[in-house]
Amino acid sequence: MKFSLLALPALLPCTLAYIGELCGNTNDGIGTCELNSWCNANSGRHNIANLCPNDPDDVMCCFYPLCDGGTGYCMDASLPNAGFDCHHDGGVLRQGYCPGPDNYECCAALGD
Repeated sequence: MKFSLLALPALLPCTLAYIGELCGNTNDGIGTCELNSWCNANSGRHNIANLCPNDPDDVMCCFYPLCDGGTGYCMDASLPNAGFDCHHDGGVLRQGYCPGPDNYECCAALGD
């Protein structure tokens, strides 16, 4: 019996998260599944286990990594008070500076 490498993706679990996928919960916030090394390099918090299940041990949910050259932090802009919270922190939401989907934006300092 021959095994085709083309059949391999069908054998992978459907719940496998991927780098940049949103993760988290209502208590801890929303982050993205990232390599621990990337999260550390960007000063993110990743001390909550099991939010990126079925991924390798070096992938965890990374919360609030720095963005825009370190002047801001990433957050889920689709949350009800995201714009208010960012403005309250003295920032403005900017797209394209954070990993993940378009609604995961950078709350960057106003003057930058």
